[in-house]
Amino acid sequence: MKLLARLVKIIISIGVVFAICATIMVVAIPFSILLLQGGTQTEASAGCATSSDPAVPVAAAAQLVPAGPVSDNLSNEVPQVYRDVIAKVAAMVPKANPALMATTLWKEQGMHYPEPPPPYGHGNPWSVSGASAIGPWQFIPTTWQHYGKDLNSDGFANPNDLLEAAYANATFLVALGGGLDALPGDVAHPEQKGTIVNALASYNAGPAGNFGPSNTQTWDYFHSALPYYLHLLTGAPLIGTPVQPAAAPCIPPVVLAASVGNLAPGGLAWPVSTAGSIVASCYGPRVMDGKSGFHPGLDIDQSLNAPVYAISAGTVMFAGPVNGFGDNYVAIHHAGSLGSGYGHMNAMLVSIGQVVTQGQQIGVIGTQGVSTGPHLHLNVIDFGLGSDLFNGNADPLKSGMNVPPGVPNLNGCT
Repeated sequence: MKLLARLVKIIISIGVVFAICATIMVVAIPFSILLLQGGTQTEASAGCATSSDPAVPVAAAAQLVPAGPVSDNLSNEVPQVYRDVIAKVAAMVPKANPALMATTLWKEQGMHYPEPPPPYGHGNPWSVSGASAIGPWQFIPTTWQHYGKDLNSDGFANPNDLLEAAYANATFLVALGGGLDALPGDVAHPEQKGTIVNALASYNAGPAGNFGPSNTQTWDYFHSALPYYLHLLTGAPLIGTPVQPAAAPCIPPVVLAASVGNLAPGGLAWPVSTAGSIVASCYGPRVMDGKSGFHPGLDIDQSLNAPVYAISAGTVMFAGPVNGFGDNYVAIHHAGSLGSGYGHMNAMLVSIGQVVTQGQQIGVIGTQGVSTGPHLHLNVIDFGLGSDLFNGNADPLKSGMNVPPGVPNLNGCT
């Protein structure tokens, strides 16, 4: 009997411990999910971020689209009927990416938003491509068979139905790696999985398609669609569109870091601490390792892990890996057509969609990518000339920035 009583006590003790653990998991897991999702929404609704704010995870960047801190282009540009159906589907499909859904609709319908045939696709067919793709998101029959779903219980899944097509589009894009956890990616490497560029290329050519320049249709597809996606995400101007200053209702007053302090007549701050910095390479033609080429930015030597500062206030357009610059490249859209990029950093302290102030620290000096030592590669981008986030097309020293007094200028860059 004593042995039986002990056995019963042990079983009861194990049951209590299991119940406690299960309770903790039930409470903790949803709370963790709430922190991951709700934290991003709080950042978005707050509208401003300072250097003391925690960086929004890059994986959650697209969650900022519906209420981005500077640009709400999804509301400004996408017609209400499409916004409504995209929002409805986004609540149904885990990781659905509203900005990418809108981008593929815009691209598939000839880079504009057509008036949907009433009642939203049942009456008249949408455009039909040479590949027999139909509906607002242009599904070919084999893809529709896999992703189409009857949501209105009328007996069949209809690719011309706006809601059912939007649902299929969202699930297909997530399956292609174009969900909320996708990085924008690099147009030079469309093969990289889990990126918006790869999802766009796969949407057009299929997951096993040819993404190279020989496939001009797909090459053009993701090259033109990515800038529009970033435009919806951050308000960056598009090539060929009138350049208008982005609305910035919540950018805090300019506060320069104490070690920045140098403002040129054009108003751009020096991106690193002046003490110890050296201008090592100019923007323009140069010879490196015996080869002539064009250097699209300004190289500034500085000690490893020294702070890197934003040259002007704006919104982070990109934060992630870029071929040649390492894992921590940051691109910022400032007012009007001005943008900037920061390469070779050891770490980045900002994420896509985050608002930064002039002089705010955005990362630290590193030597990642193609680099011969610790330095910052600074790109200045004029979006009126091009939308390449990863190569400067304007000379920083002719765009409103001066070399601070006392900073060595090895090549006499002006």
